[in-house]
Amino acid sequence: MKRTCIGITGYMGAGKSTATGILSEITGWFPISLDRLGHEAYLEDGVQEKVQEHFGSSVLNQDGSVNRKAIGRIVFHSEMEKKWLENLIWPIISKKTKKLITKHKQCILDGVILFPSGLAKYCRCVLIVQTRWPVLQERVQGKGYSEEQLKKMLASQASYLWYEYKDTPILTVKNEDSYPKLVSALTLLWKEHLQPLFDVEKST
Repeated sequence: MKRTCIGITGYMGAGKSTATGILSEITGWFPISLDRLGHEAYLEDGVQEKVQEHFGSSVLNQDGSVNRKAIGRIVFHSEMEKKWLENLIWPIISKKTKKLITKHKQCILDGVILFPSGLAKYCRCVLIVQTRWPVLQERVQGKGYSEEQLKKMLASQASYLWYEYKDTPILTVKNEDSYPKLVSALTLLWKEHLQPLFDVEKST
């Protein structure tokens, strides 16, 4: 499969989804949230049962669905448990992503697992969304995480973001100020850097 996509990654709370929405409007390309596909993966046949068998009923909500925050509190403290969960969920995410790329061709893949999951191989380039620690902390704590939990989660995600993937141009955009400034920054990136990459791809 050709590298017809743009990848967007960054720490939780950096604004990946916001950047993806903006870039999708600018380009008309189909947005793919790897996080959303991760949610859907738990609904696949047999997945919930495997999760419950492995982690116990404490990771389930009252309605029997999987509580991802509860699982997160476990896997962010244990590399072994994190690897077990990745081996279960990531292949499902990859399969769903490939189907969407086949259908829509030009897509924007948004997710912190973009590199380590191997999905960056579908991207002609990857955009890393960055922000300062105080801004990141404020955004994530608004989701109910303590400062200690936030530090552990970001430490766990660090290896995901700086995963080496050869032959993939990496660009960065800062998301620290207003929404209009992010729109302006992404519009400029598209016109000056991203679009020319795909124009070259078409001509070869």
